[in-house]
Amino acid sequence: MTGRYDTKRTAKNEGRPLTTDSFNRRLKKYCTEIGIPYLSSHKIRFTGASMLYDAGVKPIDIQPLLGHSTLTMTQHYIGQRVAERDTSQMAKILA
Repeated sequence: MTGRYDTKRTAKNEGRPLTTDSFNRRLKKYCTEIGIPYLSSHKIRFTGASMLYDAGVKPIDIQPLLGHSTLTMTQHYIGQRVAERDTSQMAKILA
């Protein structure tokens, strides 16, 4: 993980870069403390990407926001939405 992240800008956990697991543990703790539903960081990213797509943002424009090196990675996050939109558009055409 340290090879991908600039340690000067990465959150720290006792002097070490904060891992996804430790971030999610803290996030769950804080959500519980304030009484809101917990969503993992992965679920938050997935939801954010889906919301952007639903708002009409093109996958190619979502890609850099998520920090993905390939469009295929972004399409993984929005794949279900693409399928739903395609099905909905096809139903409108055939109606």
